[in-house]
Amino acid sequence: MTAETLMTEMQPYLEGLVQENAMVAHMRRGQATADQIQRLVISEFQCQEVELPACSALVTRFRHETPAAHFSLLAHKVAQARGLLREAATAVGLEADGLAPDPADGRQHRALRLLSWLGPHARPAEAALYMHADLVAWCAIFARLATACDGREDVPPAVLAYLRSWGAEPAADITEGTVRVVNWGLSQGESADRVLRTAHHVEDVLNGYWSYVTEG
Repeated sequence: MTAETLMTEMQPYLEGLVQENAMVAHMRRGQATADQIQRLVISEFQCQEVELPACSALVTRFRHETPAAHFSLLAHKVAQARGLLREAATAVGLEADGLAPDPADGRQHRALRLLSWLGPHARPAEAALYMHADLVAWCAIFARLATACDGREDVPPAVLAYLRSWGAEPAADITEGTVRVVNWGLSQGESADRVLRTAHHVEDVLNGYWSYVTEG
């Protein structure tokens, strides 16, 4: 089993999750509310508050250059996005510094709990494939949201800029790094079945995150 095989196996599963996203459907029908957009920004801040220390913990635990370089890159990408997200928060009437760390909603809490688990417990290939699956889904959903809300006066330009900043798919350097780390982890004895099983938990995070965003 190789990284490429695992990623190919994940693709139709992730495409199905993206197709079912309720927030995209709301936006396409012109039914997305200001509260939903606010909750989207809040959810992003809360996830980033967990993702940054998770990546740092993985770098600390796995100092070989292959995983360390990749998880450092992921942390850098998330940190870079913070500036645009702060602008989006201001645009929808939120104070960025007051948005994290504890979500009041139980669904969002369950989503964040899995992300928190990665840092201290996941193995390198396991974490890398999960994070790539997460990015594949989020990039695709954000790209569809950006297309649906383009030109709408009720969606602030800063929110649109944040959605677009991730691109329609993970950046090439992230995908290439994922392949290297997954193959390295498998060569060190990680179980391909466990790596794939953990990656499928992206559905739990998607469900919790987007249920909170769309339903409140």
